[in-house]
Amino acid sequence: MATLQAVIDQIQDVVAAISGIRAAPHEPPDSINIYPFAVAFAKTGTWTLGKPTGCMTGMHDIVIELHLKRNDLARDVTAAMAYAKSVPNAIGTAQLVTVSLTALEAIGSITYEFGPMAWGPLDKSVNTIGWRWTIHNVKTIDALT
Repeated sequence: MATLQAVIDQIQDVVAAISGIRAAPHEPPDSINIYPFAVAFAKTGTWTLGKPTGCMTGMHDIVIELHLKRNDLARDVTAAMAYAKSVPNAIGTAQLVTVSLTALEAIGSITYEFGPMAWGPLDKSVNTIGWRWTIHNVKTIDALT
């Protein structure tokens, strides 16, 4: 069995191993000065209680954001485009331990957005550019406690 946070941590570990990504902390930091960096977090989901007995099954949408610092738009877009398929490919081929299913069995689909972003405290946020992938229908099973 794997908790939602354990799956997010695994996703961050998979993304951190992609060439060129310099940071992928398990918890999103308030601010960061290392680019490109990736953060993953839960977006939406549902819990089904008691199936299987004594457990709750979760179906989650998990977001991965990849931020590149915005300095020179043409160069930054070119650098960001190198990650268009590398993150979904890494997730799709990883053996995420969500229930003892392979990633392809445990993940429904991955959608994306690309464009301007920002990171950091509202009064000191840094303009970035990058990707926001949403991994849909990630299945977990947790014991009811």
